[in-house]
Amino acid sequence: MRNFKDEILKANNNMAKTIVIDLDGVIVDFKNCKEKCDYSGYPQNITLKRDKCPLDPEAKSVLFEIAKKGYKIVIYTSRVREEREVTEQWLEKHGITYHRLEMEKPRARIYIDDLAHKFTDWKEIREMMKNGEIWNIWGESKSLQRGTR
Repeated sequence: MRNFKDEILKANNNMAKTIVIDLDGVIVDFKNCKEKCDYSGYPQNITLKRDKCPLDPEAKSVLFEIAKKGYKIVIYTSRVREEREVTEQWLEKHGITYHRLEMEKPRARIYIDDLAHKFTDWKEIREMMKNGEIWNIWGESKSLQRGTR
């Protein structure tokens, strides 16, 4: 007979060491992208323009630090599956550390999630890592306590 309690505990332990990070606007630096995205003819022309967008200058080193601490990094994007190859090439070209790439995040104006953190910049993430805040979502952390951000 299957022991669902043990399976749930194992899944929760695996999830506890996983961080999901959005690609576009977080790892890909849209603020400094000279190729502004024109959504007409999507996805063919936008794929080529996204490929030319730069890496956020802080992203690579912070992602490496996260992986060094034993966390699995899942990169999540709303790009369509036809863009997978060019997306993987971009990640490889920029030397991004990650364990899995998830395509086709549902497109929406707003995402409401009880574990979400509003990304502002990698310097803030690095500071939260230094202070132990980012690893303690359910604990004593004030800035990332459930429902406070």
